[in-house]
Amino acid sequence: MNFFKNDYQKFITQSLILILFTLIFSAIDINNFTGNCLLSLPKSTKFKLFFIIIAHHLLATVANFAWLCTSKIILSIFIIVNAGILIHWLMNRNKCLVTQTINKACGFPETRLFPDFFYILGFKQYNWWNNIVSYIYYFVTLIIGLLKLIYL
Repeated sequence: MNFFKNDYQKFITQSLILILFTLIFSAIDINNFTGNCLLSLPKSTKFKLFFIIIAHHLLATVANFAWLCTSKIILSIFIIVNAGILIHWLMNRNKCLVTQTINKACGFPETRLFPDFFYILGFKQYNWWNNIVSYIYYFVTLIIGLLKLIYL
């Protein structure tokens, strides 16, 4: 437990920042991409899908940005999440099960991509991003996160 000693304040502050980003990206997604779908679903399905979308954005926010944090707790979570995402994509033919679930529930095409930070910026419209650069980004940030965790 000494490994995480004196990390509590950083953990709280940086967690709140990641949660804020999660809420912003979730709001953009729901407002611009999945909102009509949510409105058309039955109430019980609507709430389940709403929370799935927010949880999905939380995982994406951690995977995309937590390597920038200095909290050892957040860096540990980042390493687990990022490694898990990379393994999941490799085992599921470069597709996310959560994105597939949302697409199916909303009647979206199977090829529809998750509207995360990189989608909003327009990177995901390029094949080079989806096929090569995203893996490099997540792998490099995983290594950076590991090094930060070791040397902080």
